[in-house]
Amino acid sequence: MPIQTVRGLVDKQQLGFCHSHEHLFLAKGHPSTLNPALCLDDYETTLEELLSLRSYGGRAVVDAQPLGSGRMEAWLLRASIDADMHIIASTGFHKLIFYRDDHWIHRYSEKQLTEVFVHELTEGMYTGTDLGEPVHSIAAKAGIIKTAMDAQRMNDPDKRWILCCC
Repeated sequence: MPIQTVRGLVDKQQLGFCHSHEHLFLAKGHPSTLNPALCLDDYETTLEELLSLRSYGGRAVVDAQPLGSGRMEAWLLRASIDADMHIIASTGFHKLIFYRDDHWIHRYSEKQLTEVFVHELTEGMYTGTDLGEPVHSIAAKAGIIKTAMDAQRMNDPDKRWILCCC
C-alpha cells in the first residue's frame, strides 16, 4: 500500500529509514506565546538537519505538526524537494492549549472537523488556518491524522475530537 507524502504517493519500500515523529517547522504564533521555544522558523537550519539525517541513511520524516497550530505547509513541500526527503505531513489536531480561545477548531462540529481532515488527506492541506478558517489549500496532502490528547481533551464531554477521526 502506498504512503502519502507531501510530494505524492510513495511505495512503502521507498521510504527506507523513517523518523517517526518530528516537528520540522513551527510558525511564530499562539504556541510561541506559551513558550518561545515553540517557534521553529529557520528554514536553512531545518534543511541542514534533514540533509544530515539523509547522510546517515534517513529517507523519510513524519512531521507531527497539525493544521491551525503553526504548521507550515509550503515549507514542508519545499524542504521535501530541497532535501530529497519523503515528508509525511499531519492533519488532525494538537492539544487544545495550542489554539487560541477564539480559534475555529473550538466551534467546528464533528462533521466539519471530519470534512477538514478528509480534505487535507484527499485534496490538499489548508493554509492560513492559524488565524482563519480552512478555505485555501495547496496540492500537497497530509498522510496521517494526529490526535493529541491531554487532560483537557479527555475531559471534553462531547468527544467530537476522537469521533471525527475514526
